[in-house]
Amino acid sequence: MEESGSVLGSVDELTPGLLTEILRRQEPLARASVATVEVVKSFPTLLSLIAKLQISYDGAPPEGAPSRLFLKLTNEKWLAKGWVLGRGEVGCEELLS
Repeated sequence: MEESGSVLGSVDELTPGLLTEILRRQEPLARASVATVEVVKSFPTLLSLIAKLQISYDGAPPEGAPSRLFLKLTNEKWLAKGWVLGRGEVGCEELLS
């Protein structure tokens, strides 16, 4: 993933630097930085890849900064075929959050 506005193709693309940038846009991080993004568990489903992530920070995390994240990506086999899946699901999850 070359720019932060792009879609992640794999869990490995979510680097500490990228996650720091994303969290700063959403305002949970003021000056702190993400030190590590650890995949605690991941598993594929028919259409997606689910990953539970553990996040650590350089120094104490600011109030409101997540220590864990749930990441859901389109399964790479569907991306390779050029399919775009999940737009309806994203809309539903945005309404619920």
